[in-house]
Amino acid sequence: MTDQAVSLWAKARGTLGEVLNEGAFTAWIAPATPISFEDNVFVLEVSSRFFRTYITNHHLDEIRSALALAAGLGSEQVTVELRVAAESPAQAVQQVAEEPAGPPARGAPRARSVNAHYIFNRFVVGASNKQAYARAIAVANAPAKEYNPLFIYGGVGLGKTHLMHAIGHEIARQQPAAKICFITGEKFTNELIDAIQNRRMARFRSIYRRVDVLLIDDVHFLAGKESTQEEFFHTFNDLYDNHSQIVLTSDRGPKEIRGLEERLVSRFEWGVVDDVGPPDLELRMAILGHRAAERAIQLPQDVRAYVARNIKYNIRELEGALNRMVAFAKVEGRPITVELAQEALRTILPAERGKQITIDLIQRKVAEHFSLRALDLKMKKRTKSVVLPRQVAMFLSRELTDRSLPEIGDYFGGRDHSTVIHACRTVTNRIAADETLRDTVEKLAEDIRE
Repeated sequence: MTDQAVSLWAKARGTLGEVLNEGAFTAWIAPATPISFEDNVFVLEVSSRFFRTYITNHHLDEIRSALALAAGLGSEQVTVELRVAAESPAQAVQQVAEEPAGPPARGAPRARSVNAHYIFNRFVVGASNKQAYARAIAVANAPAKEYNPLFIYGGVGLGKTHLMHAIGHEIARQQPAAKICFITGEKFTNELIDAIQNRRMARFRSIYRRVDVLLIDDVHFLAGKESTQEEFFHTFNDLYDNHSQIVLTSDRGPKEIRGLEERLVSRFEWGVVDDVGPPDLELRMAILGHRAAERAIQLPQDVRAYVARNIKYNIRELEGALNRMVAFAKVEGRPITVELAQEALRTILPAERGKQITIDLIQRKVAEHFSLRALDLKMKKRTKSVVLPRQVAMFLSRELTDRSLPEIGDYFGGRDHSTVIHACRTVTNRIAADETLRDTVEKLAEDIRE
């Protein structure tokens, strides 16, 4: 640790304390340790890979800007390297499983390794996630009752991990003595390998089979690993028989995980399987507004609309865009406007194009792709070959134009706005589970923009 790094970090922390809300600063910035600053590369040490990933996705630009300001440099001149401190992967889990059964010191919840940032109050609910949210709430209020296991799947950055952590927080709040374990599928596998190599299987099993709540993120990592699946099968059975709550997340549904044994697929479906789809335009705007309000940031409606129309499939990217704009506005000393957003986000958003996108153009491109006539999308036909293309065209009209829902309906044979809403939700949900359709929609969007 160098004096220069400590001095710069102290100044940067002051700036970050103003930019971030208290919870985010306390949870993610305060624990980081400055190590060195050489050749404009600033090295920060964090406690785990999870911390490094989270900070990289959510706060790296703010940290870089704050450090650049402290050093009197441009933000593009500073590189931030996050280094993970050496620690035992088993440590966090053992802290949960080996605590005595009595009440916790000072009433602190027993949830360990659960992200303090991910609570139900911060989860913004919309059409694409409301069912998974409702089931998560039910599990948190009545563990191991109705939905056990709870299996939540969806693409990267859509909120499934947020819901899992929120369940852990709420159970810990309501049941302070509960033993709650959060771990990733990768860490579970690594722990098992370590236990086998060092002949500690009895200890391994005592850790994982005696918890009240087991939260496993990215369970698809177990696919193709026979020994790990064998051990997890028995762990699952023991926990289920002992009425412990099990919550699992994955990037795909149980039956879609190649290399996952049928007996595990069957158990994962014992409870309930819910998907979290990509957020629609309204939800994306709501998320931006919610996150801005948390930090008392003035985020005009036109800025929210601009960002939400350009970042469509990932909530983390939305939050990252907000962080970039806030840091950029802070450094530049300017309010957040569409013009500032364009400058701050130019490296992460699709290039702006001057071409005017019309619904007629969208209908023509979609019809060509599906070997239809544009007229087919406007007619009353409800055949399978027409319904999906029509829904895709409505979805793209909502995403790529500023037309209102009734206006879009008029372009599709005078359909009402509820039909357009249904089409958009259907496509939103389907592209979360169907990579082929997602690729098709993305390709069509690019072709239309060109």
